[in-house]
Amino acid sequence: MLYLLTHFVMVKGLVQCVPYNGVRKFCLRFVRILFFLIISTTYSYGHSYLIEPTADWKSFGRAHCRRGGPKNNSSDDCPGPCIDESSWFFNSNAPISIWKRGEVRKAIWNRNNHKRGFVRLSLVPRSQRMSDDAHSKNVVKYSCFESQKKDCNSPLVATCGTDVYTYQTNFTVPCVPDGDYVFGWSWYGAYDINRYKQVSYHFGDYWSCAFVRIQGGITVKSECSRPLPTFSSGTPLNQCRALSNRLGLCLIEPCPNAYGKSVPKLYCPVNMVLIGSECVPYISDLQSWWNEEPYGTGPLARAFGGKRIIFSECKFLKSLGSAHVDLYFAALKINGHLKFVSHLCQGADVPLHLFKNGLTIICVVRKLTSGIRFFADNVLLRHQYFEPYSISGNEGPIFYPFRPLTSSNSTMNLLVQIFDERGYSFDSLSIYANFI
Repeated sequence: MLYLLTHFVMVKGLVQCVPYNGVRKFCLRFVRILFFLIISTTYSYGHSYLIEPTADWKSFGRAHCRRGGPKNNSSDDCPGPCIDESSWFFNSNAPISIWKRGEVRKAIWNRNNHKRGFVRLSLVPRSQRMSDDAHSKNVVKYSCFESQKKDCNSPLVATCGTDVYTYQTNFTVPCVPDGDYVFGWSWYGAYDINRYKQVSYHFGDYWSCAFVRIQGGITVKSECSRPLPTFSSGTPLNQCRALSNRLGLCLIEPCPNAYGKSVPKLYCPVNMVLIGSECVPYISDLQSWWNEEPYGTGPLARAFGGKRIIFSECKFLKSLGSAHVDLYFAALKINGHLKFVSHLCQGADVPLHLFKNGLTIICVVRKLTSGIRFFADNVLLRHQYFEPYSISGNEGPIFYPFRPLTSSNSTMNLLVQIFDERGYSFDSLSIYANFI
């Protein structure tokens, strides 16, 4: 009966659309929506899920799972990061996508009448498919959920779901050895709003996974470097509209204590920091990011006259300063863009071979300010009037590397002076650098 009904709607709708060439596209879309509404009353396609690469779910099963769903029905509880292999809708014989290291691939998911939130893409060995820690440590990319909206022209309801649009993002396949892997897709932080522009519903965490085989591509040892997660919103905004920027904060759906709240601010993904208009990866443990370059032989190490810089903790002139000011050092890419940032104010041991393309120091102020001055051993280095506040300056997303006054210095006293919106000194912080 369901088959006959859907067949009737599609055929009759197509016949009615044929004579009207000028409105054919709109008419076909209307017919497709009717078809989706009918079929979705029987099968569950109500939320978003991964459609490329092909997810490991059975045909006419659910392509996603969510945290906090009820047991023993089509919304089984699923804590992630993938569908459990014991689930009735897991497909152990799902297609395996063949990828090469270093090539650009595309992840596509359907909209299903939803908006907002983040998407996290990860790639882990097949043996670590159900490891939250592995997926968290092997993030390929972050994106906004509403990234690169496209028309969905597939006749398959399992592809388009209950909508006529999909979202997508491009990513580079990371440098990992040949073998079998699992590609993870996560959607989180999404919400709906009511007519009063308040939060009316906070969605939980959603997951999809796909089987991937890495074969060939660029050489692992000679051409690969330790990958860092990237972020591109895929929207005109540089951040994402979301209630949260990390997974695991919502244990049940709808998430409690969200209704009636004002629409939240924009976010960068977790473990990223907004510098100017860019979301830049944040690294807390530099030791884990050492590359294979011989320790301390890079050009920056020679320029500084040492192999490491030991930074002391920041000292603020006013006790409230640390609540409004953060100081970061940042590694630069070869093109001058920021590679990653890490905190300075807690003290840091910086191996300079990590910064073969240069480093800079950046001050982030969470308060209205009219400018910042940087001093080294009481000598004014730079007066920055606009964000981002960097010790060596920048032109848009391109930052200039910081060089010491003389390479023979063994220590340096850095002073950062912050001015409020009226031009008065709001706070100052000092930090000592020891070159060894």
